[in-house]
Order: sequence, then structure tokens, then C-alpha cells
Amino acid sequence: MTYKVYLWYNIDIENSKGVFESIFDDEKKHRRILFTIIEFLTEQNEDKKNPKFKLKRPDSWYSPPRQ
Repeated sequence: MTYKVYLWYNIDIENSKGVFESIFDDEKKHRRILFTIIEFLTEQNEDKKNPKFKLKRPDSWYSPPRQ
């Protein structure tokens, strides 16, 4: 493929091969993370009575109203 790009566009991307490989690896990692999140959320929806985690104080990040 790099040879075809070189012939068509006169660009040598062989030097940038590592960059493209890291981009592809990142995409694989992102997909794996997204599927893990999806599985976690679907499991949690199936078991609504026993959630996997519970917020102890859900409003703790809000600042109190000013007077």
C-alpha cells in the first residue's frame, strides 16, 4: 500500500508507518473499551434491584445555593 501511495502521490509514508500503526492500535483499544462499557451497562439494566455501584451522595458535587 505504501508503494501505491508513493506512486500515485509521490509521498513516502514508510517513515510515518509507526504513527499509523499506533493510530490503528488506539482505535482497537477504544473499541474494546466501548464494548466493555456497553456490556457493563446492559448487565446493570438487567439487574436493577442490585446495581453494581451506588452513589452515596449524588448531590455532593453541587455547591450550596448562595443567599
